[in-house]
Amino acid sequence: MDEQERLAKKRILLADVSAGLLSGFLYLSYILSFAFLVPVQQSIAGRGARAGLVSSVVAFVVIAAGTGVRMVQLRFFDFISLLSGCLPPLLLLAALYWINAETPKLPRIARVLLAVLVLSLIALPFVLRMEKDRAFISQLSAYVEETIDSSGLALDKTGLAAELVRRAINIISSGFSVFILWMLAGSWWLGSLLASKTRAALAGLRPVRKVPRLAAVKVPHKALWPSLSLWSFLFLALVLKAQGLWLLLAWNLALCAASIYGLQGMGVLSFLLHKPAVPALLRRLLPLALIAAFFNQATSAVVLIGLPVLGITEVWIPYRNLKGAST
Repeated sequence: MDEQERLAKKRILLADVSAGLLSGFLYLSYILSFAFLVPVQQSIAGRGARAGLVSSVVAFVVIAAGTGVRMVQLRFFDFISLLSGCLPPLLLLAALYWINAETPKLPRIARVLLAVLVLSLIALPFVLRMEKDRAFISQLSAYVEETIDSSGLALDKTGLAAELVRRAINIISSGFSVFILWMLAGSWWLGSLLASKTRAALAGLRPVRKVPRLAAVKVPHKALWPSLSLWSFLFLALVLKAQGLWLLLAWNLALCAASIYGLQGMGVLSFLLHKPAVPALLRRLLPLALIAAFFNQATSAVVLIGLPVLGITEVWIPYRNLKGAST
């Protein structure tokens, strides 16, 4: 092996380690933790499975070390709690790695949905316990109080912590499967896109994965009736005022179905925005307006409802092939 090859391998290793470090720090940041899989996916898509494995190991070591240090700083370090805190990122990293595996008999979308199902089943007992475990809620509230107190802001930390924990538990219970779905699917797409854009190659290699265009995303017609059934199940659960497991299942299944059609709605918008007749300014401003809408409760609700409606109505209205539409 000559000097040039050794330098190329060192640059690739440095890129993989850097991706892992970025992934770990994103997870520990809280506010950007939802994106921690993206750098790992970029490594896999750009440089292959071995690169992704290196990035995953580095990311997990950073997450485990950071979680341990944070628990020591907050004075409630416990080895079992540390293992519990490290389990979610470990499972998500493993799921992402499996989604990228070469299994021709199983389409990628099927692998994503199967990974979401398995991770949701693993999380289900913890979520059910979380809602009823007063000791856990008290511990979590104390953790939030410590964080608020360390911020130096003059706030009613006890009342604020209790309200934040209550809202967080409600949101997590109703949509934890959706969070898993969007983290896995979104990270796979964005990481692959970044690898494609940058050519992911310090050594001149081409990206391993091809990225599907958002404008081409379309849900198979056979998903229509299962989705309508899941939404009917949620409606029935709300009418009958179901509680516990049944309500949790109804919300998660219905929101997952809505998310899939919401993605198709985004595909419709992307297709229409890229028509030649659409002004370039509108093409740039509309995505920014949709993102800004999520900072307001009312407008975010409109977007979250409107996108799935747009997606599912394409079953009857061919938005991407309307007669007389500009091309």
